[in-house]
Amino acid sequence: MGTNLPFNGPIDVLTTTIKVVVSAASEAEYGAAFLNATHAIPFISALNFLGHPQQPVPLTMDNQVAWGIVNGKVKAKQSKAMCMRFHWLKDREAQKQFKFLWDRGSDNLADYFTKIHPVAHYRDVRSTYVTDIPDVSHLEGVL
Repeated sequence: MGTNLPFNGPIDVLTTTIKVVVSAASEAEYGAAFLNATHAIPFISALNFLGHPQQPVPLTMDNQVAWGIVNGKVKAKQSKAMCMRFHWLKDREAQKQFKFLWDRGSDNLADYFTKIHPVAHYRDVRSTYVTDIPDVSHLEGVL
């Protein structure tokens, strides 16, 4: 936590594999949203129980089709192929437990951890995630 970060709160990173075979990027994004949302439920429940009522938790996607499916703006024509348990997300949005947002992939904060970028990109973006970065310029040839 820090004062100059875009989000000042606890951060939990989930790293796992989707346990179903997907046939499209939208399915993968929808599945990832499902995994992240189900992972967040115990934290939300604990905070509510401890007297800290939670607003709808924002969950950002960078795939417009997946975002449209969860918001009901896009009808999944191949819904039989898509894992039906992922549609649990629609119910949770209707209950106002989550708010699903869309943003460009270039603005996706998770990409720093989940995508392969050139070293220069990591150096440029690192200050978004880490405060008090030590000066390591003298180690340029070593690192």
